Amino acid sequence: MGGEAFSFLPLIFSWAWGSEMANLSGVVNLDIKIGDTITLKIDKISSDGSGVGRNNEGFVFFVPFALPGETVEVKIIRLKKNYGLTQLISILEKSHERVSPPCKWFGKCGGCQLQHSSYQYQLKIKTNLVREAIAKIAHVIPETPISECAPSPLVWNYRNKASFPVRKTTTGTETGFFIKGTHEVVPVDTCLVNDRDIDVLYSAVSEALPSMGLHGYTETSHGGMVRHIIIRKGIASSELLLSFVLKKRPNRAQLKNIRDLANELKAITPCLVGITCNINSRRDNVILGEETLLIAGRESLSEGLAGLSFRYTSTAFFQINTFQAENLFSYSCDEALVNDTDSVLELYSGVGVLTSMLASRARHVTAVEDWPSSVQSMKQNLIRNSLSNVSVVQGKVEDVTGKLKDQNHDIVVLDPPRSGCAEQVIDLIKELNPSRIIYISCNPATLARDISRLFSSGNYILQKVKPFDMFPHTSHVETVTTICRYSPKSTNIAE
Repeated sequence: MGGEAFSFLPLIFSWAWGSEMANLSGVVNLDIKIGDTITLKIDKISSDGSGVGRNNEGFVFFVPFALPGETVEVKIIRLKKNYGLTQLISILEKSHERVSPPCKWFGKCGGCQLQHSSYQYQLKIKTNLVREAIAKIAHVIPETPISECAPSPLVWNYRNKASFPVRKTTTGTETGFFIKGTHEVVPVDTCLVNDRDIDVLYSAVSEALPSMGLHGYTETSHGGMVRHIIIRKGIASSELLLSFVLKKRPNRAQLKNIRDLANELKAITPCLVGITCNINSRRDNVILGEETLLIAGRESLSEGLAGLSFRYTSTAFFQINTFQAENLFSYSCDEALVNDTDSVLELYSGVGVLTSMLASRARHVTAVEDWPSSVQSMKQNLIRNSLSNVSVVQGKVEDVTGKLKDQNHDIVVLDPPRSGCAEQVIDLIKELNPSRIIYISCNPATLARDISRLFSSGNYILQKVKPFDMFPHTSHVETVTTICRYSPKSTNIAE
């Protein structure tokens, strides 16, 4: 591949720093400018999956689809004070870890970032992302080395959920995935990381959509009707759940069309158990609204993990990689060292999967969750699994800290969103002073930030860090950290 033209040249991708890219001022005070072609040696991977290289002056450039060890020719497309963004033109020296991406949309669809890397090297990349975040942001050294990233049981067809944006174009309605950094849809008819049954159902739905009187959404004018198609599958049950995210409630004719479609789809996919419509009238990028209508069948699907039974709705959070989720939750429970005398506080509980696993070992669990459908599912799941030793608190964790401060908890387990914890949540944990904290994170940077905040009290040490590959072929990584209360027998490991 050395020196040959790279097929992704026409595409422009933005670096994952989001809002910082909004006010690009053009040229930095260097002898380089937008449009220049330069040669770079790639030395590592950034958190969004781009290769990172420096020119002779040490200026940092991000290069999509480049791997460490490669020498690449790139075109500068944007410049900031401290870094530049580039397009990959050609690979002059290729990494032996480079493979041919099997997906024909890779490089255009924004879903995967690392299909050009061997899977074993993807695991190394993710381990290094966690190690770097802990070292540079948390400024602590674990008592034991950070474990290698645990591989996913399935490398392909692992996703139990897919959200397909639907947009109106000059030629009609398109469904697929967004190009990275844009809201322009790449029409796709299959996805190699989705469960195969999801692909079959998606293909049937996307073909039927134009004849249903449901036009694709237009973001600029807030026009059209269908914003997203969401399909979920229970891996243990094989059940499928279909949801249309609509700008407004459907009229009678549209409802009839959706119900007619339900009958047609049932013949194609017998495991389809329900169709819902989620109503989202907001003029922003949030996918789901607060109202969901049941159109046909039932509004939830069944799943099984670790010998327990669960149901959840189309809007509830559930880990997208079922087999790896079971590995991660089992490991988390083991690391928590829960026994039948312990009181556990679990924050960001979702539909109660980890809650149920903890409750089967603990004396009592207090579970906190905000999203209403998740809370409802959790309560039903606890009954389904004959667990009566759980108190459910509904509300944002940062808003209910006052209710939790006077409680005594031996162990705290938390699994926050990518943004991590609000400061008052960290303050709550420090005030409760549990003997053990299990922090599950999908964002190494916010994990490391929150560890640093926890450690500011001087009461804790970082015992273990174990990454899990929940999202093969992407740059995302899930991490379980074991944090223990400091004792004189332990060495203070804060740098």
